[in-house]
Amino acid sequence: MTGTDEFMGANVTGGRHVGTGLWIRDYLLKHKKDYIMSIWRAFCKFMAKKGYKKPSYTSFSNYIRLLRRVGLLENVGRRVASRLTAYHKVYVRIVPGTEESEIWKAPQQYMYPDTKLGSKRYDEYKSRMSSGGEKKVKG
Repeated sequence: MTGTDEFMGANVTGGRHVGTGLWIRDYLLKHKKDYIMSIWRAFCKFMAKKGYKKPSYTSFSNYIRLLRRVGLLENVGRRVASRLTAYHKVYVRIVPGTEESEIWKAPQQYMYPDTKLGSKRYDEYKSRMSSGGEKKVKG
């Protein structure tokens, strides 16, 4: 665990950014498995405590889906919703052996390596690649 914050060992970099992947990892290390809505609610409480805007459930569940796609999380059960308007409870846990993976720090960059460039440098890179140039991107 990162152990840099008082709430479930969540990682806070420079007091301004919450590492979502690391927070989810630390939460699941403590709770072993949980359903996505419960994890999202705990994350929203954490974000409110830190003074940050909470993510929508859709955004958060997309992040969980990304963590599944890169092999860090796996589904371990599902409970059908008791009401028609409720979400199904999909339980997830950390894939054994991935607890200390570097991918937790930036799963989007692992899945989509060009995202680490930033929008301005990525646009420059795209224009160079479409014009046939292959110069390295600064930075």
